[in-house]
Amino acid sequence: MIRTGTPEFFMQESTPDSLTEKIPTFQKLRTMKQLFFHLVSVLAFGLVLAACDNDSDEWTQPYEFAWSYGAESQFSVGKPATFTDLSLGVETREWSFEDATPATSTDPEPSVVFNSKGIKTVTLTIHFLNGQVQSESFDIEVFYPLSARIKALELTPKGCIRLDTPVSFGLTEVEGNPTSYQWTFEGGTPSSSTDPAPVVTWTSANKNGARISCRLTRADDGMTTTVEQTFIVGNYPMLHPIPEKDYDPWRFELSSIGKWTLWNTTTSADDLTTNTSIVSGGADGSKQALKVTLKPGVIYQLFTRDNWVCNAQLVAGQKYEVSFWQKTDAAEGSLIVLTGIYNNLPSWSWNEYLQVLASDHWSIYFPDIPFEEQVEEMFGIWSNIEYPLTETITLPASPELMPSAEWKQVRFEFTATSAKYESLLNTYPQFALLSAGSADVNWYLDDIQINLIEE
Repeated sequence: MIRTGTPEFFMQESTPDSLTEKIPTFQKLRTMKQLFFHLVSVLAFGLVLAACDNDSDEWTQPYEFAWSYGAESQFSVGKPATFTDLSLGVETREWSFEDATPATSTDPEPSVVFNSKGIKTVTLTIHFLNGQVQSESFDIEVFYPLSARIKALELTPKGCIRLDTPVSFGLTEVEGNPTSYQWTFEGGTPSSSTDPAPVVTWTSANKNGARISCRLTRADDGMTTTVEQTFIVGNYPMLHPIPEKDYDPWRFELSSIGKWTLWNTTTSADDLTTNTSIVSGGADGSKQALKVTLKPGVIYQLFTRDNWVCNAQLVAGQKYEVSFWQKTDAAEGSLIVLTGIYNNLPSWSWNEYLQVLASDHWSIYFPDIPFEEQVEEMFGIWSNIEYPLTETITLPASPELMPSAEWKQVRFEFTATSAKYESLLNTYPQFALLSAGSADVNWYLDDIQINLIEE
């Protein structure tokens, strides 16, 4: 049966005076050269400006001779090179390129290929609207190509770097006979190397990706180029922000925190607007975190069921991990925290931040995945204290889930065991929070992850 309301995490019978009294019954708990397309290295060879009459309101056409070239680190034989005419008041233009294809062009931004190595002359001639003509030439140096791609061995099937496992690096698709190498490995040991095939180890995860770069040099002509690639370190992440929509439900670093719900089980209302805020000073070097204000004796459920646009999509039977950072200003031991992992995709799931309904807008976000309404299933649940799940089953205490005044990361493993589905389309974390104090307290959350554990 699909509920059209909020799933209950606890059923509250009474408000406990302390955590040692009877706790509410728990009912339910997811190769090349790099192109920098900015206009730099502008060389102006003459400036013709028409004076404006300060007493006149009439616009006067300005005239200016200027050009730039795409900021490739160096020009290579057989590789496209882009030039841009930045002149003002142009009637016609003509470019000429020594030993290049094409040899001439009238385009404002031509792309050409030089056919041989050496110093080549480029000429730009401008015919202005006022009848004046200006022509300038400049020299560039063209080298034989130097390029490659980074390759890595011992990666997971998803292409991730395993922790505490040596990874061998090298180059593939090499062109141009490099003679020396300068590697850098973000977060790795060693952090740099001049070996053509270095071996590197990581001890800390980086779900955003570690940047690996190699600067190649060819001794006979001084040609250099840098190739780079990014590799995820650790388990493969299943939760992602949507940067193009300024939408980050997991690290809270962008303008929108996504579609969270903070359900007050006493009033049966969503208290997200009144009881949460984004604060500076997140965990593990992040800029921001989510603050949740908890009234004493009230059970709150915090979850992202309606955040289906970027909740996790899992495969039944596979092993995953959930992790997050938390802290609190509550007195030590006075805050109950339960964490659960759910999958549930109702057709009526509405994301108010993006103004989209799951059943109507699913294909916009997942064109290759058919929409399927999925009833609620739970894959894991953990409590920071011993907790009676049912009359016959009691959750053991997980001390690592007990929050403190300092940021602490919490991590649990689970298997996505489903009796109904092979593809789990909307898996998300859910928290239950209950303060046994006498005044409002704050609980802080940051950097939530659900990651695939590749065996």
